[in-house]
Order: sequence, then structure tokens, then C-alpha cells
Amino acid sequence: MEEDKCNNLGISKKKLDELLAMKPFSDNFAVRRASLRKVETINTTITGRKFKEKNGVIEELSNKSNGYVVDTNPDTDCCEVVENLFIGSQDAAAEEEILTSKGITHIVNVGTGIPNMFEHKFKYFKVDILDTPEFDILPFIEPTSNFIDNAINNEHGKVLVHCNAGVSRSSAILIGYLMKKRNYTYEEALEKTKLARSCICPNFGFAEQLRRMNKNLNEINSASSEPSEIYSNNNINNGTPMDIDKESLPLMSSISDKGNKEMYLVNEKPLEIGKIDISKLNSNDTDIITPKTV
Repeated sequence: MEEDKCNNLGISKKKLDELLAMKPFSDNFAVRRASLRKVETINTTITGRKFKEKNGVIEELSNKSNGYVVDTNPDTDCCEVVENLFIGSQDAAAEEEILTSKGITHIVNVGTGIPNMFEHKFKYFKVDILDTPEFDILPFIEPTSNFIDNAINNEHGKVLVHCNAGVSRSSAILIGYLMKKRNYTYEEALEKTKLARSCICPNFGFAEQLRRMNKNLNEINSASSEPSEIYSNNNINNGTPMDIDKESLPLMSSISDKGNKEMYLVNEKPLEIGKIDISKLNSNDTDIITPKTV
């Protein structure tokens, strides 16, 4: 019988005896695991919480969360992203001499636990933002962007945007400003900021929020760029648009005063315009005028 098994398996009788004498893999694994030296593992989450795992038991060591990655290396770089707009860390914001040398007049402080160091000299906008993916940063884009825009364009100043490390929060705020006030796309703003300060990296939660903001801005810009609807006076009551070639719309700003008059609505304001032969617009007709409001 055993010889038949050996023949069927294609192995010798000795090898078959060795295989039959072996313990199941699970038994061998259990023996080896039991002989391993006991160790403990410390895990730190992105929000700063620490957990200890030992013998299959997980214990939280501290529930204190900094809300940012602690940076112990000095970093006094004050990097200009676009004209008069800089980005840096808390170290740069704490060096009055550096700020003065760069001509800084306004500071946006979005770090956590960082005081406004020189309120006697600079104008500050401060808000505590946690560097966590779940933190909603979008509500702060509008006020910080307005502060930056006013400082540069109305007060002719120079602005530093900083957080703790000058990596995630400050870059997210600055990118948001470039998107909202200077019509950058998210990718363009990210690249522009990274060229000035290579270590910047909005956390993945901020990045996703800014991409969503980019999509919304594109939709708004697309809607606002649509040509205004033009209505005939015969359809004002029911609001029916005229059937007009969109390519001819720019001609409505310069037309002849000759011919029969009709009333039209452009952006809901009545204009008195005249019908003309479009083919004659390139002639030297001196009667080309701008429509007048009636």
C-alpha cells in the first residue's frame, strides 16, 4: 500500500515517512511565536496622539494633540512667492532683522500657539489653524486673502504668511490667495509656491479642499464668461431669447445709427440700436456709433 502511495506521489518511501512525521505549519508557527522576545511598539498619529502596543494590548500614552508636526530645526528663510508676498516658518517670523531686511509690513500668522512677536511694528492677521487633514481651512481663505490683497494693493506693503514649520498651513493659505485673487489654478499656485520654497506641502486634506475650491472657481468663471442674452422688444414680456449668432455679439458695441429702430435688452438695460449691413462694417463709414441708453 505504501509503495503504491510512493509511486502515485513520485517520491521515495523515506521522504514520505519524513512528511508524515512533520508537525502542521500552524503548530510550528505557534512554537516559534511563543519563543519570540516580547517588545512594545509606540505609534504616533498625524494629530500627535501616541499609543503603546504590547502583548496585543493597546494603550494611549497621551491624549494631547499639538495639531502640527514639531519642528526643532531653525529655519529663517523668508521666501518670496510672487512680488511682495513671502512664505516662511515661525523662525523667520521671530527674526525682526530678517523681516525688516525683506521690507515686510504685514504678517499672516496661521500657526498654533505662536504669538505675534512685533505688533508694535507690523500689522498682523492671526488665526489658529490645526495641521490636520480633517480641519476645514476653506472658511479662512476669504479673510486672509482680503488681508493680503489689501496690504499689497492698497497699502503698498509686503506680506509674510507663516505657520509653525512653513510647510502645510501657510502654503495652503497662500495657494488659496493665488487662486482666489490672482486666478491661478490649484496646480499652478502649488508649483509657483514650491518654486519659492521647495519644502511646502499642504496636507492631503487641505489639498483636497483646495482642489474642490478650484473646481468651484472654474464653474463660476465659466458661468460669468457666457455672453449676455439679448432679447427683442417683442419678447420682453415672456423673456424669450433672440436667435442670434454668438460670434456677432461683439459687434453690438459699435453699430450704425441708420435704418429702422428696434428696442433690445442687453443685461436687462434697454438700448436703442440700429440695423445695419454687417458687411459694410469694415468700410470707412463715419456713422459708426456706440448704442445709447434710452
